[in-house]
Amino acid sequence: MKTFRRASFAHCLGLAGLLLLPVAGCVAPTNLNLPLHPFASDDQDNPIIEMRNASPPPSVLSRNLSPLSEFGRQHADDTWEASAKVDFIVDEHGVPRQVFASAATDPRYGEALAIAVSRWRYRPGMKAGKPARVHMQVGMTGSGHPTSPPTVGEEREVDDPAQ
Repeated sequence: MKTFRRASFAHCLGLAGLLLLPVAGCVAPTNLNLPLHPFASDDQDNPIIEMRNASPPPSVLSRNLSPLSEFGRQHADDTWEASAKVDFIVDEHGVPRQVFASAATDPRYGEALAIAVSRWRYRPGMKAGKPARVHMQVGMTGSGHPTSPPTVGEEREVDDPAQ
């Protein structure tokens, strides 16, 4: 077991340890080798590329918005407006992987969008004539009012994640 100055990091992670970490003088390990990018890959033969570097980028073959429609039905008696952004990787087979809501005005809408996107299928993106794993983002907005049907999947532009 690797130990650190003053006290082991595991010792500091007790219930009070998280609050007292700076006070107790515990030092967190610095050799965790965590990636700077949430989708960093060690696979040199098939690295994850940004969408702007794919030629052509992945294109949607099928979209399922039923989780967003369900969100709208659950809030049919309320006036609501929500938006969310989802990050994910489209793999070499066109399947979204590692889907998560990176931003959402309502966490439940973000979760519904993440579930919806995980069910989508894509034509894979290409790089140098071979299918590639491509980092993508999708943003959507929705709104509802008790006297009108909800709009649940209006796609919106997403800022380039690499900027």
